[in-house]
Amino acid sequence: MLTWDLFKHYLFSRRAGALVRIVAWLCIAGVGIGVASLIIILSVMNGFNHSLKKRLLAVEPHLIVTFPSTNEYEAVKKNPITTALQAKPEVQARVFETQELMLRTADGYVGGGIARGVEPESLRTILTEMRKASSNEVSQSQSPIDPGGPETNEDIVLGPGEILLGVDLAKSLGIFSGEKVTVIAPEALLLPAGEAPDFERVLVKGLLTTNVSDIDSKILFYDRNTTFLNLRDSASKEVGVEVRIPDPDDYAELRNDLLGQGAKVTTWIDRNSSLFYAL
Repeated sequence: MLTWDLFKHYLFSRRAGALVRIVAWLCIAGVGIGVASLIIILSVMNGFNHSLKKRLLAVEPHLIVTFPSTNEYEAVKKNPITTALQAKPEVQARVFETQELMLRTADGYVGGGIARGVEPESLRTILTEMRKASSNEVSQSQSPIDPGGPETNEDIVLGPGEILLGVDLAKSLGIFSGEKVTVIAPEALLLPAGEAPDFERVLVKGLLTTNVSDIDSKILFYDRNTTFLNLRDSASKEVGVEVRIPDPDDYAELRNDLLGQGAKVTTWIDRNSSLFYAL
């Protein structure tokens, strides 16, 4: 009521000078425009952050569990902690491996990427989550994967010597779906002259599009049971368990439980802290 009296009897009163009324209207308009601009900017940024989080979590596991005592696939798979995680119905826990690899095209272009070896079920989950994340941004007929064929996301199965490549990494090397590339481990650069490094020729089955630059510019997926068998002794190889939970933000209890059992745990927030800090 006091505010209304101030406007009525002082700022907009007929006895107030014209200059006072003009200044009052300009101040109100300026404050209104400023508040509206702030609300619009915050809404756009919140929507962008939410969209980025959905696309990121389609590929990123909610938790990654590693064991300081071992880096062997079979040992990690048979670890009691892994078995206990897989026994929980609300948790998806699958063993995977990552390693740094170098790609060389037929034209002589060379680039590096992070190769992620997964089981077919894990790849199917990732592609399904990517379709859900992109369903509000592209039509259902479009796909975050360009397989060079009529397959949908869920139909794509990586066979021996086949990979999925991040679209930005493919563009930087001039690679298209259906092309073959040579893959070697980075430590091969340290070999003496004249000694041939271990390598594999693989087929690019499709290009992966997440619209997250940090992922599209360096990621490639392969079936760890059939591909890069000659590169399994790479010094950069790491084996762990990728864990997905119903609510990616509700990870604290499970993380603390795993830490208490002696495992090393990193969350999706830990791995992308710099990205979200920049936003």
